[in-house]
Amino acid sequence: MEFLKERFFLPVTLLFCVCVLLFIPNFSHASDNNDTDGDGLPDANETEVGRNPNFVEMHDWVANYDPDSSDWNATSDGNWTVVESEGNLTVRQNMNAPSTYFLTPYDLINVEVNGSIQVWGNSDNDFVGFYFGYKDSLNYFHFKWSRREAGVTSPLDGWNLIQVQNGASTRMDYDEANSSGPGWEMGVEHNFSLIYTEGNMTLRIKGNDSFSDYPVVFSHEGEFSAGKFGFWTGSQQDANFSNIKFTQLHPPEVTLLGNETVEHEAGNASYTDAGATASDVEDGNLTSSIAYSTDLNTSIPGSYTAVHSVKDSTDIERNSTRTITVVDTTSPVISLNPDDDDEPNETIHEAGDPWEEYGATWTDFVDGDGTANVNGTIDVNTTGTYYRDYAYTDGAGNVAEVVTRTIIVVDTTPATITLNPDGDEEANVTIHEAGQPWTDPGATWIDIVDGTGSADVNGTVDPDVVGTYYLDYNYTDEANNSAVVVTRTIRVVDTTPAVIYLNGDAVVTHEAATDYSDSGAVWADFIDSNDTNSSSNIDVNDSMVDYSVPGNYTIVYTYVDAAGNEANATRTISVVDNTPPELFLTGGSNIDVGIWSEWIDPWAEANDSVDGNVTGDINSSGLPDMNTLGSYEVHYFVEDASGNQANITRTVNVVNYAPTDLNLSNGSVWENMPIGSLVSSFVVTDSNDPNYEKEYSFSIIETNQTDHQAFYIDNYGDLRILKQFDYELQNSASLLVEVKDEFNATYQKELQINIADASIPIIETTLSPEVASDGILQLGVSLTDAGGGADLLEWGVLVSRGSIDDMSSQGVQQMELSYVSGSTVSLTDFLPSSTWDVVYVRAYAINDEGIAYGLEERMDYSKQYLSWADARPVTGANGWWESEWLGNLYFTTASPWAMHPELGWFYPIASEDGSLWVWQNESGGWMWTSPAIYPFFYSTDSNGWRYFFGNVGSSQVFYDYGLKTWTDVIGTTNP
Repeated sequence: MEFLKERFFLPVTLLFCVCVLLFIPNFSHASDNNDTDGDGLPDANETEVGRNPNFVEMHDWVANYDPDSSDWNATSDGNWTVVESEGNLTVRQNMNAPSTYFLTPYDLINVEVNGSIQVWGNSDNDFVGFYFGYKDSLNYFHFKWSRREAGVTSPLDGWNLIQVQNGASTRMDYDEANSSGPGWEMGVEHNFSLIYTEGNMTLRIKGNDSFSDYPVVFSHEGEFSAGKFGFWTGSQQDANFSNIKFTQLHPPEVTLLGNETVEHEAGNASYTDAGATASDVEDGNLTSSIAYSTDLNTSIPGSYTAVHSVKDSTDIERNSTRTITVVDTTSPVISLNPDDDDEPNETIHEAGDPWEEYGATWTDFVDGDGTANVNGTIDVNTTGTYYRDYAYTDGAGNVAEVVTRTIIVVDTTPATITLNPDGDEEANVTIHEAGQPWTDPGATWIDIVDGTGSADVNGTVDPDVVGTYYLDYNYTDEANNSAVVVTRTIRVVDTTPAVIYLNGDAVVTHEAATDYSDSGAVWADFIDSNDTNSSSNIDVNDSMVDYSVPGNYTIVYTYVDAAGNEANATRTISVVDNTPPELFLTGGSNIDVGIWSEWIDPWAEANDSVDGNVTGDINSSGLPDMNTLGSYEVHYFVEDASGNQANITRTVNVVNYAPTDLNLSNGSVWENMPIGSLVSSFVVTDSNDPNYEKEYSFSIIETNQTDHQAFYIDNYGDLRILKQFDYELQNSASLLVEVKDEFNATYQKELQINIADASIPIIETTLSPEVASDGILQLGVSLTDAGGGADLLEWGVLVSRGSIDDMSSQGVQQMELSYVSGSTVSLTDFLPSSTWDVVYVRAYAINDEGIAYGLEERMDYSKQYLSWADARPVTGANGWWESEWLGNLYFTTASPWAMHPELGWFYPIASEDGSLWVWQNESGGWMWTSPAIYPFFYSTDSNGWRYFFGNVGSSQVFYDYGLKTWTDVIGTTNP
């Protein structure tokens, strides 16, 4: 407690000036440096407003009563006053109230509070003390100091330290006695020092008797938070609290030596931290008191921390943290496993023996150990020097130095000689028929290195002389290893029947389904005759041969000599089918088909000399592109059962045929219709386009016999009038029209238009030229003629995604408008669906004479308003749109994909509620957003929310809330 002695501050005489405060500070702790009294207001500011910087003015403090309240009772509530006596500031409670307090207006922590407590001249001995760490009426610390009255058992003489948490009181410490002892002393000015910090609370009191040597009343460590300080009395009057002083205590400062982030090589168990320094305003140098802790594991790469912490003498604790990154940059070490030789990096291997890999092992401090990877081949059957390289890359990407094993393949084993068999049971004894030419079966040698071959032979045999003969076989290999000599014994005998010799080949290949002529055979016998060309008495049997069916057959030739020895010979007849089928095209080899028509292949026919009709086996390759003019080849091929192939090619010309007819969808026009009124659409008959789906252009041919000046063709290819017709003057008109298809093929036809005698209304269609900002179109009707004296019964507009003929047209929406007799115009708003690209509008009116339709108006809605993005086109930038919530983007009807300058390419799908689903390949699938939440997205890939930060470089940056990490997505490309 030496520190507490040094920190004790007891002012003897303080100057005081009672002032009206102009500023009430609200600090969580008392200030320092130029704030002498520690009340949170610098000395210079206090002087400016007439306050004494040496005192903590009490006028701003809070008592447990409101003296201005009508129910205030001094007896029960107490009466705190602030007085000045001989230059000292005194706070007095002069009423014998049950329990009152007087609190600072601000919270305190890490402070030393000095002052004095004194009870004056009466025999009322009860409680004085103070509150500290006061958060509210349910949470605070309370020092209760009592003096025992003579002859009274309560209160006891002494003190109690009470902690109140959530309204529950606990006695933390106390010292009480039944006689005079640790209680306060009447009339004595007790100087006190209360230290209250984040980690410590200590109270010392200086007085007489028990407090003459300035003892520590209590001292506790813990975790304490800021709160108010205040004086307290309990049924005690004339209690004075004076010479109040607040001194700020400073937390220690910890400074790391070296870098805040360091790297340490994994496997180096020795890590020495650079350390830190610590100091405190009150305690000075605290470096020696620093405590060090770390979770460092030098064996495992990763991020660790080293914490340097220190407490000062008042238990205020601070720390600094260093980040230690354990890295692995050390390569593994590879060691060869030893072989049977003395040197593990060189192995002598006998050629022909199987190679057993000895291998190599790697060791790495982080990864452990294992078997190294091996590269290099060995041919154990070929002498020479070979190399095996052993390598390994550890988990951190460190590559070990390659280690090589040298293998020398040598040959020290002689070849092995084996007699070729001669048909006898014993290969080393041969029985040879006299008179037959002698052919040595020979012997073969086999050597691991040299391979195989014929052995050298010594000795002779006379095949015409009966007797026993010997042949010796030997061989020396390339390595000069001599094989063991092997001997064959030959016994010449005469037991052989005649020999039959085939005329021609023993195997004859014959084409199926053709005539065959056999070459026959002759016989010879060494004993009976020297005639080698006799064919007499040979029996020929070919009854099993079918020369029309492919297969292998045998002709048997038999001859029995005079000694009864039967001789036989055979000829193999291989009946084959090498003739391919005959392939014929059905239809011409060069045919024309119209573009866009269906390709129906005329096919082909095929016959084979063996298999017969093989039309069903025909296959083809190649198809004409029926959407592109040009010549195409279709190849037909067939294969018979023997694999003989035939093929043929047909040329298919995809051509364009000119239109063959032209008509009008409506052959009449009402009289008095305004200029520009629609007469009709054209209907083209074209064999290439039977459903009239392709693009055509129309033009009026000027002739002297037609009314070409009365009509024109609009940009949509529809026929409109250039004058108002009068039925009474002209009841029909004609014009010559030319239609041209996509390939400039033309057709002309003179068309007749009837002029109708109109008595129904004449109505015009109105359509706003631009889409409103919210996507709404303004539609309406304008009445030109109500149809004579008859008044209108109804009018309105018809709306559709396709051209409108009348109310019965498919997909037409009828919108009846409000009509008042005598009116000529009516308007309404219409919001197309997000799926509408083109909007068609046509007015209608109904009177007693019938129904009339106005001019059909058409707007390309997609070119003026992009509903799913609530966007309008950017002027002068074709394909670019400006959205109030999504920003600028690029989108055309040529592709369903849109491009955002930051999001990149995406595929949009709009929902009816105005929200939007987008697909991106690189970001992992579908994401959902809306104008209210963008740039937040819900991702189906991570099943969570993402925040789109923006485009950084070539990547889109998202924050994934589910993964709690930032995600970079490589910029999407044009799909």
